[in-house]
Amino acid sequence: MQTNKINPHLYYMTLLFLDLDHFKSINDKYGHGTGDLVLKEFATLLKKSRRKSDILARIGGEEFVALLPNTPEPKSFIDSWFNNLRKDLNFIADEIGLETLTVSVGCSVYGVDARTKNELIEHADIATYFIKKVGYNGKTRNNYHIFNPSDTKLTDIYRQLSLFKKKDFTA
Repeated sequence: MQTNKINPHLYYMTLLFLDLDHFKSINDKYGHGTGDLVLKEFATLLKKSRRKSDILARIGGEEFVALLPNTPEPKSFIDSWFNNLRKDLNFIADEIGLETLTVSVGCSVYGVDARTKNELIEHADIATYFIKKVGYNGKTRNNYHIFNPSDTKLTDIYRQLSLFKKKDFTA
């Protein structure tokens, strides 16, 4: 797929998939009441950081989505947005008494890497999978990744390797 170049004079529609890292371990270590509080505080944080035009939703478990219309140059905008989010997550973790609270965010930009709503969703999903699995080296959690066409191949390879590792070869 051909990717459009970013034009600093245009505005874009950006889709973010947000996935709280290690949420199961928060429930296991601190209890489901704390897990529920984390979800509520995170949702409140997202609401406070949104612009009037942004659309937010929880799509299940510890996964959220944000549709950001009229996004200026996506990389700079998301970088600034995410750095503010990261600071607020540290505050939430301190307030609740957690050792850490991090989130991984996958991003897709309509008109740059996606030309349809289905591509926008698929690419944000792939970018999330990429940052959580392929890009994870112990240091990249609490980070974001903007979809790149090469992610699809790397993600497919990782998924195949993961399936390969799960097979039982003791027959």
